[in-house]
Amino acid sequence: MTVAASLTHFSPFMQDIFDHMKPLEVKRIGGAGNKCLNVTQGTVDAYVHSTKGLKNWDLCANEPIIKAMGGFATDCYGQRLYYGMDRSPHLKGLVLARTPKMHQLAMKRVGRFLHDMCKF
Repeated sequence: MTVAASLTHFSPFMQDIFDHMKPLEVKRIGGAGNKCLNVTQGTVDAYVHSTKGLKNWDLCANEPIIKAMGGFATDCYGQRLYYGMDRSPHLKGLVLARTPKMHQLAMKRVGRFLHDMCKF
């Protein structure tokens, strides 16, 4: 599995997450849109983000495109992404993959750890 990770917001917490996802190749890529583009192009299998800072507008255009291509996305808690005005603009983390099977694999490898460690 190849996963896109933040170029500038990488932390020891993110490293712990990726350590739980092995075997894994991590590609450090700048920009949420650029990471999503890499998912659509098949350069990476998934995009995982578990720290605060990712907002609805970072994903609201990219996620539907990836879904239309057969991809799947949830927050750190396994809940589908929701872009309604009645909620905070901050996402509760992200696990986005090019296929539901790849998403399931990512969540299987790190889901419980991610769920327990995310503080949103």
